[in-house]
Amino acid sequence: MKSRKIVAVTLLVLALLITAPGCAWWGGGEKPSLEMLKIMPKETTSFIYWNIEALRDNKDLAKFYDNPKSKDDWMGKEGEQLKSFGIEPPSVDYFACGGEQGTTKVFMGNFDHKYIKDALLDLDYEMQSYPNEAAKKWIGPSEEDKAVGLIKDIVIIGDGNSVDDFNDVFTGDKSSLQDDEYAKGIAERLPSGILVMVMKAEEPPKYHRLLAWGVSYEREDEDMLRLKAAYRFDGKGFAEESLLEIKDDWESERDYYKVEAKHKDEFVEVTALMATKNFLYF
Repeated sequence: MKSRKIVAVTLLVLALLITAPGCAWWGGGEKPSLEMLKIMPKETTSFIYWNIEALRDNKDLAKFYDNPKSKDDWMGKEGEQLKSFGIEPPSVDYFACGGEQGTTKVFMGNFDHKYIKDALLDLDYEMQSYPNEAAKKWIGPSEEDKAVGLIKDIVIIGDGNSVDDFNDVFTGDKSSLQDDEYAKGIAERLPSGILVMVMKAEEPPKYHRLLAWGVSYEREDEDMLRLKAAYRFDGKGFAEESLLEIKDDWESERDYYKVEAKHKDEFVEVTALMATKNFLYF
């Protein structure tokens, strides 16, 4: 069979048995960005969610999906990787990055499982089973191979350290990012939009006693995007203390218009507008 040398990443393939218990891993009617929190291990420090369906189907945003003049778009950054595993990029509706280092990739859409399996076999991948038969892992012929994974309508591609973590979330042996009160609190305050980011605060945090923060981007009209950010502090006094500093930081960015900021309890919330032409896929 044909073997290809690829960049260093390990692939997890989790094959979902429809009748398997614990399948509430995805689903339940919540907005997609919140649903994605169920998939990410609790140790995730950086969560980024994209609504690829919106980028692809909206004429005002389509250039961020596939721009013939630039490879700094969805197709340029993710398309070739997916094709190598038998996944057609137009079948992807949602995309997220997470895991402990924020490098694990999660794709959701309508995938042809048999076509993907054939592509993996063509690359000399071997399937390994976890004790739970609902979860499977495909390993390439060398440690520097990467591959593609499926859990029902979800594809997971991650480094070697993340593979077992995602499986443990799937089986219920490990907590998800939705179990982190700070990350979930941020995500609940943000619209799903076309892009949502939720970050745990670094050490030392940018703002005193900041615990987590996030921002979402929504289409306002054909020319503008609406941004909403939320910051979670370790007490409402610290939120009030940082309000003006956060607002000043947002107003200092030349791409943001009509910046408004307020604090409530342990949170600071910010809204702003940004011209669509200044939006970048990253």
